[in-house]
Amino acid sequence: MYITKNILTLFSKFFKYFVWKFHTFNHFTAIIKNDELS
Repeated sequence: MYITKNILTLFSKFFKYFVWKFHTFNHFTAIIKNDELS
């Protein structure tokens, strides 16, 4: 049970990290696209 809990905690940390990275990347891409349009 303890090991399973640790794996779940690690998984949620990685998931949050990847979601944050993905949103940051999308935001950055949108800024570049807006820069090209203007």
